[in-house]
Amino acid sequence: DLRLLEIFEKLIKEIAPLTYISRGKKFVRIRNKRLYEYMKSLGCGKTGEWKVPNEIINNSIFRKVWLRAFFDDEGCVKNNSIEVYTSNENGFELIIKMLKLEKIRTTVYIRPPRKKG
Repeated sequence: DLRLLEIFEKLIKEIAPLTYISRGKKFVRIRNKRLYEYMKSLGCGKTGEWKVPNEIINNSIFRKVWLRAFFDDEGCVKNNSIEVYTSNENGFELIIKMLKLEKIRTTVYIRPPRKKG
């Protein structure tokens, strides 16, 4: 989503104005060691280890933005359902918690991963 990339770039420039930023059609690349370390501490780059900070969980605006980005990336709409693909069980529990905080009822069906080969 081009608009989300523009918002992300603007936020980075506001919170870390000396950050090196390069743009592509479908990505924003940033180079900032402190931001990199913070993102790594949240589990970025490791599918099974990402976390959602309490600052996002406890703030309705941040929570909605995070959920939208998550479902844009990891979900899809099929028939009358929204499907999410993640191997992070702890992260998935946080998603359910955030949906409940937004008063969105959920029914969860666990599907075993497909066998490769």
